[in-house]
Amino acid sequence: MVLDEFVEVQYSPNTYKHFEALGYVVPRKRGGVTFKVRTEHLPEKSRSLVRVRCDKCKAESVKSYDRRDSCLVCRGRTPSQKVRKIVEASGFSWLGGEYRNNRSLLDLKCLKCSTEFAQCLHEIEKMVYVCPTCYLESLRERVKGENNPMHGKSGILNPAWDDSLTDADRALRITRRQCKKYQRWSYLIKEAAGFICDCCRENRKLNSHHLKNWKDHPKARYDVTNGVCLCEECHKAFHAENGKSCNTAAQYYQFKENSQCQHIAA
Repeated sequence: MVLDEFVEVQYSPNTYKHFEALGYVVPRKRGGVTFKVRTEHLPEKSRSLVRVRCDKCKAESVKSYDRRDSCLVCRGRTPSQKVRKIVEASGFSWLGGEYRNNRSLLDLKCLKCSTEFAQCLHEIEKMVYVCPTCYLESLRERVKGENNPMHGKSGILNPAWDDSLTDADRALRITRRQCKKYQRWSYLIKEAAGFICDCCRENRKLNSHHLKNWKDHPKARYDVTNGVCLCEECHKAFHAENGKSCNTAAQYYQFKENSQCQHIAA
């Protein structure tokens, strides 16, 4: 609907006869001279700007008269009934959420698993990650049993198998963190540090790190002088730089001195 009753137009050799036929006095001068006409008297293909309001969404805008019936908000809008049919055909029920375009989030319920979630019509039509519960279940099925790339790769077939370890070493590796002796050593290291990370001086989630590595120094495994308290992030940063095996005390002190950890205080 056009809101402006009158509009200012300029002289044009293409339209002046049209307005004169309607009784307007048209100044035949170029150079920005305008005259006022009623909006309904504009030619159908007039490019004069007018204010309009969409009859459907009530949005107001300014556009040329020849495009007065075109609403950018409603253009390409799918009727609600059609949206509901698409949603139900995909196996969902539409619980709510205003539909304005294909990117509007709709509140949906999966008819298969009863999971409630939000998704847009664009993704529903593509069927990409629609119901999160059903997607995870299908993902589990795809990597289940023989479909899993690690299926049957245990023991020596596992890519992480270490030939240098003995059976006793492997058993100790599995159980050492459940060992009370190891837990006692770890607590004493943290207690000696005042439950503060030796690098960043924070008391976030803490780990106990061996200065002399576990594998090469069996007699120093539970020695409280062979440990340092690190937060989990600093601990990960150290091993990311120096690897997870054959670490030395010199590596740690060099790491600390060079302030490689992003959490070290300046």
